[in-house]
Amino acid sequence: MKLVDPFVTEGMTELEARVKAAQATLDAFRERPFDPGTYDCAKMAKFHARLMGCPVKGIAKAGGYKTILGMKRALRRLDCASIGDLADRQRGWLHIAPAEAWPGDIIELEGDDGEDGIGMLAVRLTNGRCAGYHEAVETGVAVMQPEIFGRAWRLPWKPVSLAGAGA
Repeated sequence: MKLVDPFVTEGMTELEARVKAAQATLDAFRERPFDPGTYDCAKMAKFHARLMGCPVKGIAKAGGYKTILGMKRALRRLDCASIGDLADRQRGWLHIAPAEAWPGDIIELEGDDGEDGIGMLAVRLTNGRCAGYHEAVETGVAVMQPEIFGRAWRLPWKPVSLAGAGA
C-alpha cells in the first residue's frame, strides 16, 4: 500500500496528527476489498502504525497467508490466539480501556466468527466511530460505530515525513 501524496505530521499537534493518520488509513483502505494477506485488518493496522511513527515489529516470522485459516496458522506460529494478542506484543502500544481511545488508536472488535475467532482490529476515528473491515461491506474498509469492544491500544505518536509509505 502506497500513499499517493507525501504524508507529513511534523509541526502538527498530536491530536491533529492522529486525525490525519486515521483519515489517511481510511482513505487508503476504503476501496480495497478484504483479501487475507494483502488487505485485511492486520495489514491496515500495520500501515496505520507506520503513519503514527511506530512501525510494527516482529510479525515477519509468522509467514504469509492467503486465507482466514492461513491467518489463524500465522498467528499460532507467533503463539497468539487472536489478532489482539499480537497487538499486545507491540512495543510502545499502551493497553487502554476502549472508552479511552483517541483518534488513531487501535481497537479490537469481535470478528465475524464470534468469540471462537481471532477477532479484528479497527482504527479509531472521531465521533465514536472506527474504520475496519466488515462482512456486510464488500468494497473495502467501512466506517462503523461498534457497540461492543474488546481491547484497545494507545499508539505512541512521533512526527513523521513519509513519501510513498508502504504497508
